[in-house]
Amino acid sequence: MLPTPHSSPNMKHLISLALTPTVDQHLGASTYGNDVHVAVGDNGTILSSPDGATWTVEPSGTTEALRDVIFVGGEFVVSGNNGTILTSPDGSNWIARSPGTSAFLSGLAFGVNRYVAVGGSGTIVTSLDAITWSPATSGTGLFLQNVNFAAGLFIATGASGAILSSPDGLAWTVSPSLINLTLTDSGYFGGLYLAIGQSGTLLSSPDGTSWSFENSGTLNLLRSITDNGISCIMCGDNGTILTSGDGISWSPVSSGTTTTLRGVRFAGGKFISVGELSGPQAIIFVSERDPGFSWGSSEVSVGEADGSVMLLIERSGSTAATASVDFQTVDGSAIGGDDFTSTSSTANFAIGQSAVNVAIPISNNPDGEAEETFSVELSSPSPASLILYPPSAATVRIIDAQDSDFDGL
Repeated sequence: MLPTPHSSPNMKHLISLALTPTVDQHLGASTYGNDVHVAVGDNGTILSSPDGATWTVEPSGTTEALRDVIFVGGEFVVSGNNGTILTSPDGSNWIARSPGTSAFLSGLAFGVNRYVAVGGSGTIVTSLDAITWSPATSGTGLFLQNVNFAAGLFIATGASGAILSSPDGLAWTVSPSLINLTLTDSGYFGGLYLAIGQSGTLLSSPDGTSWSFENSGTLNLLRSITDNGISCIMCGDNGTILTSGDGISWSPVSSGTTTTLRGVRFAGGKFISVGELSGPQAIIFVSERDPGFSWGSSEVSVGEADGSVMLLIERSGSTAATASVDFQTVDGSAIGGDDFTSTSSTANFAIGQSAVNVAIPISNNPDGEAEETFSVELSSPSPASLILYPPSAATVRIIDAQDSDFDGL
């Protein structure tokens, strides 16, 4: 029997049960991009949804278990068993890519202009375009469950308490293991890196290398962690959902189910948690925050010769009326009028529209320059009752045209 939705005063929004197709497969991960939510799971299962509530089965072209999905620069990327990598611009039409390995690829991340996939036997492969992949040396033979990028570091977690960190996805440092249990996922919240896993394990670190134990308040296996800049959410076995405002003190939220929840992500203004089967349907919980705006990413990289950088503004909550939000560039080491075009404008959202792309022109300076940055800030939402959620400022990183390692987003 499907569970009954429950309200959550800690999360300040309603956890509701989404309507999923009758797919006899467990789901493991989800993401959002181009106005589409995408969820993936066992036996090549891919679902898409315009709103996180009603889902459609999409053809993946594979029967391999799909373990993770991310959206970067207009492209969905999926990883899975037996070296599976799939890409899609829309969540419906998928192309198989060859990562040069047959290892299970259980986790995906993107940072510093590089895709990173991790998996069995310490496998790490990287790519600049999600099409051509190269191996990286992990320094471990342990199974790596997941990888994430935040605050300048990739963090990979896995079996026997494995935690690896890397600033670029190529050179990895293995941290001393604190526990002989599997660590399933990692996140960054409240200025701390967090790692979670079996028996309710929760570790924190200020720098991604030195870790200490925290109390999660549960002994259930924790499988996934995410945040929206205000609340941090973990999910796991026996329907476990925990929420925190600081990453240290955690409170349980009643999900109304004992079904395993395998993944949770915040995207498109919603927390979406996906899980295993409950009767003929896979579990998908949707939790929506109050109406407001945020950037789709806190940091975007662009090549100096690309001409412009595209940034995504996301609108959360009800889209039953029109709305708008101002945005403006702010100089950093990159200077408006020299390195980019100073911009102050308004993004207008039509009824039913949850995302708007805005473009900032980039100058191609003939002289070689070091990497430079500037920011783009949101302000003055209309109606004024709409909230500016983190990240309300996005950093744009300009890579010099002569840097041959940069291949765009």
